[in-house]
Order: sequence, then structure tokens, then C-alpha cells
Amino acid sequence: MKTQRTGFSLIEILAVLLIVGILMSVFTGIVLVAEDAARRSSTEVSIKRIHGILASKYAALGRARLQFDPEPTDAQRRSQQYAMNEVLLRRDFIRMNMPCRNQEIVEGPIPVDGMTVADPEIRAIYQKISDDYTPAPGQTPGLTPSEVLYLVVTLGCGASTQGLKVGDAVVEVPEENKTYQPNGQQEFLDGWGRPIRFLRWAPGFTSVSDMQKPDAENHHDPLDPLHADKHAYQLFPLIYSAGADGKYGLMEHGASEVSLNINFNAGDGDLVGQPIEDGGYEDNITNHTAH
Repeated sequence: MKTQRTGFSLIEILAVLLIVGILMSVFTGIVLVAEDAARRSSTEVSIKRIHGILASKYAALGRARLQFDPEPTDAQRRSQQYAMNEVLLRRDFIRMNMPCRNQEIVEGPIPVDGMTVADPEIRAIYQKISDDYTPAPGQTPGLTPSEVLYLVVTLGCGASTQGLKVGDAVVEVPEENKTYQPNGQQEFLDGWGRPIRFLRWAPGFTSVSDMQKPDAENHHDPLDPLHADKHAYQLFPLIYSAGADGKYGLMEHGASEVSLNINFNAGDGDLVGQPIEDGGYEDNITNHTAH
């Protein structure tokens, strides 16, 4: 007489647990992929909106009539250098209206051959916020680039933050070995909750950009209608997220002094916006590259 089974064998139980484990791992992977895709999508939407705001403002600043302090003399206007001086002063005008780091906020008009462009009122507003700023413990004094971007969009461009993720969160930046603590200053956040950054001029990003063409003859900088700067090709503001890995991986200004001379030549060393080798920029989300 056969004995009737009243339960499962150990092998059967282990087999079921193995199958359940495989299904769970597959399901978890699908969920993580979906979450990552959703984060990328929301980041792309935010960057596209910020790009539209900055592009409109940048174009307007490029067309605006410059006011000099003092006005150039007739001798200065007749000089061969005057066309280049106007290009440099135009860049300074844009720099003061659309700074991308704290040092550009605190730096007033830069003299060019005895001339300066009039100091815009918005720079004084930026500077007061910078002066009143108290850094979080362990943080470098001065507004971060992402906090400067927030000021440019909201105050400089007068744009609404509707549809954009805004916050003041704890942010870890692996390649800098830094953790930025909340400090009361707002910034735009990507889908992973990290700050979106901005470089007004990023000639070093041209090698991977779908927008910038390193061709000064056919794509000359519209800020230089007389082609005084023979190396100048058209640049577009670069807005970028670190992506899933949290690494920005681009050459930034750092503590370098403010200069109106833009290095357009890739053979002349490191350029602003240049991808850092093994820096993790490959998964960055930007307004310069198609998605």
C-alpha cells in the first residue's frame, strides 16, 4: 500500500523559490529601467524649456543697443581695433546679464581699450543676492553654477518656473568628491534630484554638439558681424544634467578669472565645456545633443 503525500518535497520548494526569485529579479529590472526612462524624459523636458528661455534672452542681448560708459571718442571709433573692441564689449554685456558662475556676478564691467559697457541693473540684483548668501557648512563661498542659472532664468529672463522641478536638496557630486548641503538657494533639478548646470559659452563641447559647428567662415559668430575675431564661430548656451551616474564630466571655469577672450581652438589646450576623459559625461542630458 502506497503512502499518500501530504506536502511538497524540499527539492520542489527550492525549485519554486528559484523561479520566484528569477521572476522578481526580472520584474525589478523592468521597474528600474522604466524609472530611469521616466527620469531621463522629465530631465529632457526641463532642459528643453530652460533652453527656450535662455535662447530667446541670448538672442535679444545680441541685438540690444550697447550703451558705453564713457561713450567712445571719434578716434576710438576710427581705429582698426574698434570692431574687435565692440565684440569684446558685447560679450561683456551678455556676460553681466547672463552670468554662469558667481565670479561673473561680482565682476563689474571690464574695460576694453579705455571703454566699458554700462553696468546693467540686473547685475546689481544678482550681486546683492550673492553678497547676502551664506554657504552651507563645508561649501565653497559663493553661489553655485546651478544657483546662478536659477537667478538668470527667474530674474534675468523673468520666466516662470512652472513645469520645472525646483529645489534645494543634498547633492553628491562624485567626481568632485563633494556633498552640497541645502543652503536656502533654489536651483533647477533633473529627474534624479541633482542640479541642472549651465555654461554660457562652451567651445570645448563642439566636438560632441549637434548645434555648434567649428566653422568660422560658414557659421561665424553673429555677435561679430564684421568678422573681427577670425576664429569665432557661433556658440549656444549649454544646459546639462549629469544623468544617471551623477557625473557631469565637463571642463568648467573653476576659479579662473573672468575673460572676454574666448578660446575657440581645440588645439590650444583644455576648453570650457570639453568632455573630461573617463569623466562620465557620456550619459549627460543636454540641449546640444539629440535624444
